[in-house]
Amino acid sequence: LGIVGIPSLADLLVPLVPSSAENEMGRQIDRMIRTEFKEPGPFECGFADSEKEGQAAFLKMTARLEAAAGLPVRLRPVVVRLPRKLNAQAGPGGYVYVFYGLIRFVGTPDELAAILAHELGHVAHRDTARGVLSSAGTAYLFGVVLGDFFGSGAMFASANQVLGARHSRGQEAAADAYGVAL
Repeated sequence: LGIVGIPSLADLLVPLVPSSAENEMGRQIDRMIRTEFKEPGPFECGFADSEKEGQAAFLKMTARLEAAAGLPVRLRPVVVRLPRKLNAQAGPGGYVYVFYGLIRFVGTPDELAAILAHELGHVAHRDTARGVLSSAGTAYLFGVVLGDFFGSGAMFASANQVLGARHSRGQEAAADAYGVAL
């Protein structure tokens, strides 16, 4: 049930989850991620005087992509203060986390736009919401078996799902195709 049943159930449930519920899921997970952040300095980049120009350029880029994408949710782009991590992750409810290390690594704004377009593919296809439902459901199932009847393990699994998401090859290929089209 935990290995096959719940992921299959998540695939069936995601289309039935209203955007308001996915937005709330995203807000709750974002709050948990920010609470668990253990790096020095604030979680999010872009608010120091030396970062404001870069933040404005990043938000302008994401706004242009969002307008072209016509997503069913409002985009919530965040630059996370992780200078050694070269990654970006889409979260439920339109959250897109781009790690500062990735921004420093890319060679051109077009390269960053391509990565963001790929992540918008995950948002459009609701891949992370599907993954969160699957991992939280599995964590809740095993938690109940082990005596956690309140689901605290499920919420922790949900937050970990966002920053450590592993999408299927099919989901990655679909996000690539979406990004290229965008």
